Amino acid sequence: MTRLVLNKENSSQVVETAVDVINRGGVIIYPTDTSYGIAVDALNTGAVQKVFELKRRLPSKPLHVVVADIESAKPYVQLNDRARALAQKFLPGPLTLVLPKTPLVPDLLTGGLPTLGIRVPNNTFCLELAKALGNPYTATSANISDMGDCYSIEDILTQYGDEINSVDLIVDGGVLLRTMPSTVVGISGSEPTVLREGPISSSEIVSSLTK
Repeated sequence: MTRLVLNKENSSQVVETAVDVINRGGVIIYPTDTSYGIAVDALNTGAVQKVFELKRRLPSKPLHVVVADIESAKPYVQLNDRARALAQKFLPGPLTLVLPKTPLVPDLLTGGLPTLGIRVPNNTFCLELAKALGNPYTATSANISDMGDCYSIEDILTQYGDEINSVDLIVDGGVLLRTMPSTVVGISGSEPTVLREGPISSSEIVSSLTK
């Protein structure tokens, strides 16, 4: 396991290292605009399986992904005008858009569901990694399932103990502000549905679509 402290001077080198690890099927822990997350190549089923095992996550629970911008999601989900409207208003930011997936997306990633959650975090490292990688990467929080979100590397080390050695790279962004997980909005039916309330309220979602 390698641990790199992220700063303005070395960000491009850290992104390059992270891309190399992910392209080799490895696992990284990284800072986002909410809490720390776990990233692998979302299209690599072997790597995705590692995430489920590391988090002790039920295979029926889907993983979301990070892309550089909403249009980068086009190969993986069916975009529509409502999704684009929400993206224009709130992204980059703490919003996950759940949309019908395309055949490119492995069922393992989505827990067998026909939808995929898309994130565009308001975090420079996340966006630069997405641009450099090309493929979407997983956006799941770094905590063990049913345990608290992790806002520092120390939180993560406390939860995982020796199991942390199965992670290939830790990108240490310091202690993050304690914020709520992203708001999750489903846009696969006739009307958008707020599946999880977060920093962006239901009323803000509705208001942005009725103007």
